[in-house]
Amino acid sequence: MIEGYSLIRPCFLPLTQVLIQSDVGFVVLLSAFSLTDGYITNMALMFGPKAAGEGMMEKAAAILIAVTASSISLGTMLSNPVVKAL
Repeated sequence: MIEGYSLIRPCFLPLTQVLIQSDVGFVVLLSAFSLTDGYITNMALMFGPKAAGEGMMEKAAAILIAVTASSISLGTMLSNPVVKAL
């Protein structure tokens, strides 16, 4: 099921341009983004360390948290230049 959510996310990208004129459309789009992103992140943080094995669980959890925080920071930093480029 998580693969389905992760494969659906690129379908939202064409909708992120300023083609949606209504606020309701943006709210629906952002809600869909937040639900799929929250679900995928939650599943990755829950099952990622278990997949790493018994001796590497703590390191895998630390790496997952670091990557999650870094990706959120990078997305925040790049959002303004990307919007200006559109």
